[in-house]
Amino acid sequence: MSVIIPCYQQGRFLTACVESLFAQSYPRWEAIVVDDGSTDETAAVAEALARHDARVLPISQSNAGLAAARNRGLEAARGAYLAFLDADDLFEPRKLECQVAHLTRHPDMAAACGNVRYFDTDTPAVFRPRLAPGDDPDWIRRAVGSQPLPLTAWIWHNRIPVCSPVVRRVLVDAIGPFDTTLAAYEDWEFWLRAVLAGHRFGFVAAAETDCLIRVHGSSLSAQPGVADDRLFRVRAVFHRHLGQRHPRERRLNLALMLLSGMAAGLSGRTERHALLRGLPLGWGERVMATTAMAIESTGLPLGRLKTAVQGWTGGGPRGRRAACFRRDP
Repeated sequence: MSVIIPCYQQGRFLTACVESLFAQSYPRWEAIVVDDGSTDETAAVAEALARHDARVLPISQSNAGLAAARNRGLEAARGAYLAFLDADDLFEPRKLECQVAHLTRHPDMAAACGNVRYFDTDTPAVFRPRLAPGDDPDWIRRAVGSQPLPLTAWIWHNRIPVCSPVVRRVLVDAIGPFDTTLAAYEDWEFWLRAVLAGHRFGFVAAAETDCLIRVHGSSLSAQPGVADDRLFRVRAVFHRHLGQRHPRERRLNLALMLLSGMAAGLSGRTERHALLRGLPLGWGERVMATTAMAIESTGLPLGRLKTAVQGWTGGGPRGRRAACFRRDP
């Protein structure tokens, strides 16, 4: 069992993170701590943890981003099972035991997912099941339970936090590592590839098996405004994955991609338009993309375009009559 912990400038949280592994009821794990070019105390903390417990393996590299750090951990991992734990988060004590046991009982499953809860650094003893009010507290189980969600649901949102599952090593061998071209949402792209390849996920509902996700000022989840450009870019990757086999889902993804580009504003617009022009687009998709770029470039009010693109998405995850669901002629 290999737990991969990328760490960039999170040395102040790293001890608590690894101590949550020391507390695991499942003892046969190794923790691969990948220092991604940090200039804080990360390296010293990792070395101290390794001296305390030989199961901790510290690795250092020049800063290359989260996906590259996780991939460096994958290269060093020796376990048949893998878990991904960010350096500012925690595992509850029975997580590894229960999720490995689930995979042992279900050899057809590529991963066993668990619940997550969120907490703020300032109030570490107060946990909540949702990142934002109104979110479904049972969202992970609904995604991977006995009746998995359709592909369109995976297009709308990331359904699995990276720390939720324990996965089989063979899944990574089958679909490849994380996409290092992505500055964020590389886990979402990884899960989408797994779903498109037909891999199945299970769900474990047991006490003390949650991942506890820290929300603080430097975490991406606390800065939704900076995510729009990155959403645009990950959806460009989705577009190529969906290809010709999933035209309805691809049209939906493109509409959501255009909405992300609009929300991102002027910064990076030229690069986004160039990326959009380089995508393989059907006739209807070209109309959507050309219309969006033209209105953005002229500086006209975006309200009308946003209304049009929201119409292309069907107005929400359950929309069925939208143009984005029609096949190109």
